Amino acid sequence: MRRIFIIRHGNTFESNADARRIGARTDLALVESGHAQAERLGAWFAAQNLPIRRL
Repeated sequence: MRRIFIIRHGNTFESNADARRIGARTDLALVESGHAQAERLGAWFAAQNLPIRRL
């Protein structure tokens, strides 16, 4: 069975900050909550023991 996971980028601004959109050529660093999201997602994938063929 083929599985496709669509995952959006982690938080790049704090929840109490005004949301902002930056052009496609600008990469914003993750804030602390975005790093925590990435860690949890990575741990979830590691626990699934899925064969990953493409990223």
